[in-house]
Amino acid sequence: MVLKLRRLFDLTKSVYERMPRELRDIIYQHLLSKHEIDQICRSCSLQLEDSPLAHQEETPTKKHQLPDYADPKKAYRPFVCEIIAMVYESHRNLGIEVPSAIPKFMRTDFFKTGMTPTDAKPFGLQINGCLDSAVRHPTSIDLSNLTNDLDS
Repeated sequence: MVLKLRRLFDLTKSVYERMPRELRDIIYQHLLSKHEIDQICRSCSLQLEDSPLAHQEETPTKKHQLPDYADPKKAYRPFVCEIIAMVYESHRNLGIEVPSAIPKFMRTDFFKTGMTPTDAKPFGLQINGCLDSAVRHPTSIDLSNLTNDLDS
């Protein structure tokens, strides 16, 4: 197991240090299928009260783990950071229930890599709610409140 992890670390370091970014991006695109991106997102500590994945149904007995190539304890950290940036850029189901949680969400290092959503390019952030003032339920959003929340 130690030899396998050493080889992974050496491989990811070699890819990062010897290949130009354009080629690394092609490798990352092959590694990051929709299934892999979902697995990575389920394995992280995205547990803000109003976080994107906190409200998804999850089997409590099933623990998701990061793929070894996306784990900063197993692979070369700069390689992992580029992988995580692509996850933030590619995953389209990142949503926030309360707009005031956006700043905290954007500054949180969910994968413990030193990489936050702010460090990645813009991605598919969703704000869920009802903008109809006639309908009042916990996810209703008043436009004046939304403006104030986004200004903070």
